[in-house]
Amino acid sequence: MEPDELKEHRQWIVLQVAVMRAKFFTHSMQSDVYKEFMRSWADALQDYTKKEISKAIAQYIIESPRTTPNEGLIRQMIIKTRPRAKVAPKPNLDERRKLVQEVMQQYKVKRVP
Repeated sequence: MEPDELKEHRQWIVLQVAVMRAKFFTHSMQSDVYKEFMRSWADALQDYTKKEISKAIAQYIIESPRTTPNEGLIRQMIIKTRPRAKVAPKPNLDERRKLVQEVMQQYKVKRVP
């Protein structure tokens, strides 16, 4: 992600967190505390897409409407819902034998010691 894109993305995260915070409580923070609070959210979520962040925030509010979330909980929800990489199935014994035969023919190997 380019520096300008990253900056814009982080600003978007801060806005989303501010909106979410307003749903749970409205007390204000000192400006320097608020900046650090929002920086920690941006740091934790900057590697995820807007769609992933929005979906995780919405899902968290649906599942835990009375509990104030933190960046770690939202990050956990994103990771939990991400599709997992599929492991390629191992070839069966016949496929492995065929592969060995092909390699042996290619390199003109008559037998394996």
